[in-house]
Amino acid sequence: MTAPTTVPAPTTGAGRPGYITARHRQVLALAANGHSNRSIGTRLGLKESSIKTHIKRALHTLDARDRTHAVVIALLTGQLTATDIRQAATW
Repeated sequence: MTAPTTVPAPTTGAGRPGYITARHRQVLALAANGHSNRSIGTRLGLKESSIKTHIKRALHTLDARDRTHAVVIALLTGQLTATDIRQAATW
């Protein structure tokens, strides 16, 4: 089976299927910069367990296999931008 050649458009509106929250975007942007859950938690002032929950929910929402896949899907659907990732590198 081959992968689809197009990516479905994101569903707009917080809380709708396929749409990640602002916090999920923050967490994924930091993950894209190579930070561990512990490091992300420290930077955002959250417990590591909270970061694990945010990652888990983002994976579920985006139907992603892992963190990297979630970042790619969020980028391809316009829910995360390269600017978000660059800005997270300065946090």
